[in-house]
Amino acid sequence: MNALEFSTLLREWRHQCGYTDPQCAAALGIATGTFCRWKNYRLPDELIVAGIAHRVRQGDDLAPVCTGPELAMKLKDWRALHGLSQPEAAHALGLKRHAVRDLERARNPVDALHVIRAREVLRRMQREPDVTAAKRACATVPPMPPQAFAARLRKWRKSHRLRQSQAAAAVRTLGVQVGDGTWPKWERCEQTPWSSIMRAVLTALAQPFTHRRHRPREPRPPITPRAFAKRLHEWRRTHCLTQSQACAALGLPHDQALISNWESCKAFPRKARLQQLVAALQQPPASGPGTHNWFTARSNEFGQKLRAWRKARKINQAEACAVLGLSPDQGLICRYERGQYSPRRERIERMLAIINGTEVQP
Repeated sequence: MNALEFSTLLREWRHQCGYTDPQCAAALGIATGTFCRWKNYRLPDELIVAGIAHRVRQGDDLAPVCTGPELAMKLKDWRALHGLSQPEAAHALGLKRHAVRDLERARNPVDALHVIRAREVLRRMQREPDVTAAKRACATVPPMPPQAFAARLRKWRKSHRLRQSQAAAAVRTLGVQVGDGTWPKWERCEQTPWSSIMRAVLTALAQPFTHRRHRPREPRPPITPRAFAKRLHEWRRTHCLTQSQACAALGLPHDQALISNWESCKAFPRKARLQQLVAALQQPPASGPGTHNWFTARSNEFGQKLRAWRKARKINQAEACAVLGLSPDQGLICRYERGQYSPRRERIERMLAIINGTEVQP
């Protein structure tokens, strides 16, 4: 009986008896507000609906009223008499699956609603139950043995080429909640699912399933960001290029921050550009204005001039640093004189101006 049918029954009974709402509530032993809610399509639980419907249609029920503990004891005795479990007893009495469990645990005092529930349960207990139908309906026989279920899982998983975690995720997408750690236990028969879960899994496996394979991993770049930054910096310093000059030499936009970000590993070129840059860093930059320092190819000549100038003035390398306005680094002048390192354009122009002013031919 739905809410509309129950509300219509109460309205018709109220009209036949000529009662008001308080009088109807008093006749049923309930509060006036409760009767108004029922009349306005508020449906109570199934026991109250059945008890009220029986009382309205057939008059006052003379079944004895008992408290919560007494009803629980009578219900247990009735189950033991017929050899029924709680779910089987609920099916035999026409109740929900856990209604008998709740009634046997009830310790509520006697009130109007408890009286209605108790009378309805006692009235249903007076009928002879269909034990065979109840046991058949509540049978928990699994659809297949655990070994066959495990073989079915393995066959389905291998047919779709899935790992165990991927198979569990795929079954979850089909509407069955299966944990990643539960699937391996099922395949090894270490754990057997409940019959309802096994049926749900088998139903899900029978559905069409298209596995979306993972995209193949992209090949690794030919060089790591840190190694690329080191190689770029060494190539630029070897050929005495500034960052803006390196952009022109490599055919990049005139953006000094681009080379700076690459050398500091804040950015990394894309695959197509990276391959071109790695190939370009393996050879010297192309000749042309602004591509490299003017004195790059003449580093040995500059070193000879520097050494001759220093010997003519009879100063050591540390004193030469002071005269040329360099940092007091003796190794710097040493590398210049050996041709191992060349200064940048601005610095070399300033140093040549100092050297040419005091130049002595060797």
